[in-house]
Parts: sequence; C-alpha cells; structure tokens
Amino acid sequence: MAARFPRLVRIYNSLASPVECCNNCIVTQGHEVPSGDTLSKQSHVGRRSLTMTDDFVATLDSQFTTTATPVVGADFRRVNQQLLECFFPNVKLATGKWVYNNFRWHAYTFNHETAISGVAAFDQYRQQPMLPFYIYNEFDDDLFDCAAPTWPDVRAFNNDIYVFPHTMAWLFTATHEMSIGLGPFFASPSG
Repeated sequence: MAARFPRLVRIYNSLASPVECCNNCIVTQGHEVPSGDTLSKQSHVGRRSLTMTDDFVATLDSQFTTTATPVVGADFRRVNQQLLECFFPNVKLATGKWVYNNFRWHAYTFNHETAISGVAAFDQYRQQPMLPFYIYNEFDDDLFDCAAPTWPDVRAFNNDIYVFPHTMAWLFTATHEMSIGLGPFFASPSG
C-alpha cells in the first residue's frame, strides 16, 4: 500500500499502518488512499472517529480562542454548495465536476481558479474584518460555524482547511502541501 497513486478515495477507519499519499505525505487512519482506477470518495459518516473532530474543535478553542459548532444535514449541504458555486465555478465548467483531482484547492494549482498564494495570501486573510465565519475541514468533510476575536491560523493543522465568512466574500485555504509551496491561498469569489 505504500506507493503513489493518481486517484484517491476515503477509506474506512480500519487502516492499521501509515501509507504514502500524494507527494509523499505519510498518512494514517481515515486519510484518503488509493482504490482502483476510479474515484469513489466514500462518505465518512459513521466511519470517522469522533476524537478527530473533538480534537480539531478543542484545538481551535485552546490555541486560537475560536468557538466551533458543527454544521450538519441540510445546512451542511446548503453551505457546502454555496461555497462550491462561489469559488469553484470554473472547475465545474472545465471538468464537469466541482472538485478537481480530489482536492478543492487543486483548482488553484491547476489554474482553473485564481488566488493569491503564500505569505501574501495569509497576510490578506489576517487583514479581513472579523465576521461570523465557517471552517471546512476537507480531510474529515466537516463544516463548523465559528466565532473568534481574531482569524485562526489554520496553517498550523497542516491539513486542507478552508475559512470563509458567512457572506462568502473571500476564501482562505490552508493545504497539506504548504511545505512544498502549494498554499496557502486567498481567493475572491469567481465570476
């Protein structure tokens, strides 16, 4: 299993040993790993460990003074669809799918959408006025409604995390590939 694969799918929480993912990042239980030639990203519902979400929320609170309430059901689907329509319409037009190559942020690295990247992206993010906001954790497919006195530095998670205000005025994205210069990104709505 420890090999590179072009297509990834979410596995069940039964993975016993670490495997290589895209660009050699080593991952463990619950991460996305290969399965055949077709992409079939399975729902995490009922499969993910509650500890991961609990730890994520606890870290947001303790490290970044951010309160995070899970968004589920119809509200999750509505906000998620708004996010895709606001920030990734060119991906849909070009590929017929909302997500390119398994990660939303690939829209920027494969030039389907435009964004500021690197330190300039983080600086732009931190300069935004505080508003009620969402955090989307792509790894766990979790969405949180958040409040904080300052914008949390989600780069510290070294994961695929999207922060955006309820108004959808902008999108900040941290990625698991920032160590090789892919992200973070700051984008305005496309269109």
